[in-house]
Amino acid sequence: MSYPLLTWFRNDLRVNDNPALSAAMANGKTQAVYCWCEDQWEAHDLSDARKALTVDALRGLSESLAELGVPLTILYTPMFSDVPAAMEDFIQTNDIQSIYLNAEYALDERRRDRQVREIAKSGDISWHPYHGTIMQMPGILTTGQGSPYKVFTPFKKAWFANWEQGGRSVRPKPKPQGDALSPGKIEIVLENPDAYDRSIFPDSEEAAWKQLEGFIDQQINAYKEERDLPSVEGTSRLSAALVVGLLSPIQCLHAGMAANQGEMASGDEGIRTWISELIWRDFYLNVMYSWPHVCKGRAFKEDTDKVAWRYDKDDFQQWCDGETGFPIIDAAMKQLNQTGWMHNRLRMVTAMFLTKYLLIDWRWGERYFMRKLVDGHFASNNGGWQWSASTGTDAAPYFRLLSPLRQAERFDQSGEFIKQYLPQLKAVPAKALMKPGDPLLLETGYPAPMVDLKVAREACLAAFKALG
Repeated sequence: MSYPLLTWFRNDLRVNDNPALSAAMANGKTQAVYCWCEDQWEAHDLSDARKALTVDALRGLSESLAELGVPLTILYTPMFSDVPAAMEDFIQTNDIQSIYLNAEYALDERRRDRQVREIAKSGDISWHPYHGTIMQMPGILTTGQGSPYKVFTPFKKAWFANWEQGGRSVRPKPKPQGDALSPGKIEIVLENPDAYDRSIFPDSEEAAWKQLEGFIDQQINAYKEERDLPSVEGTSRLSAALVVGLLSPIQCLHAGMAANQGEMASGDEGIRTWISELIWRDFYLNVMYSWPHVCKGRAFKEDTDKVAWRYDKDDFQQWCDGETGFPIIDAAMKQLNQTGWMHNRLRMVTAMFLTKYLLIDWRWGERYFMRKLVDGHFASNNGGWQWSASTGTDAAPYFRLLSPLRQAERFDQSGEFIKQYLPQLKAVPAKALMKPGDPLLLETGYPAPMVDLKVAREACLAAFKALG
């Protein structure tokens, strides 16, 4: 059978609400392709956990596409630079007439896509990009001066206003284009195929949807109060599913709105807060798209690249290992190292500890997170790290330092989370957990605090003031 139309899958490994797939199947017989670029992903610091999740998602996608009569081919292209030639060969061999895809917005991905688009153009093959991994396409929301937004609150206001002009709905799963096929085998060998916990993170489109439904039914109304408590399952844990595209942000948005009588800017406070977090994801994708220098390891505020960062490998390793002597920091880092995930409140606290109290370059921490996180998303991770380091758009002022002591007192007052990941401290009273260096801590063999917070704060302020 001839399949003249091609859907190029990337971080959109689903058949529901997939604009590119829906458009392709509405226009003719379609096949699908996915490029496995392991060497490129190594260079981009993608974690073993995210690679393992991607393989699981591909297996599920292959089965779902086969039910729709759509064959899936995996192209093994080690680097993005290998993709154009491989795609050109595939296009010619299969007599492809049109290519459908959901756009990606990072710099290397955009370069890759331009190269493949030029090949398609030279062969008189039509090119059909869609926006299936973002709620509103990047670049369309601008200030009164016509420039991209650098601050979230006015971006969010413009986001709401533009959505009211015609936000998109959820696209249903396409109807089969023929008899079901046998699913193609995904023959990808990983060093660590069990690098993430499948009981916590959904590994298929169906599992991701069920987790979304469960969160909406049982937790979302308490989201505002519970999302900052690391000992409570107060978040959706859907970030990994969004990263590989088992779910779309549009599906999440509409599920939230359906539980809020169709509202997004009013109504239930928990739902509104969760929707706001989805818009933060759009915001950071817009930042990455509009200021591509952040994809080159540079600070958004380029003058802050002159901060006299420290590059102390021993101090950095203590932070990585969760051996800083500050229980809330160490428990958070143990959670990351053991599960491939960290509670969002603690991502901010640990990032600010590294960049402000240890004055270590944020890029070291950004890379470490990406190499560990199952939900490593470049735009959000980069945006979060630059926010914490006061080098980014809409960043925390350099003189605002989140105290790990105050954060522990506010969000883990009983020490439940700390004791979960630092079991040697189970018998230590909660008050002592909030006092690094307390004798009751040291008696367990737990390390003394590696830095004096007051002295470190002054060093941080001096380093930023030196910028002039």
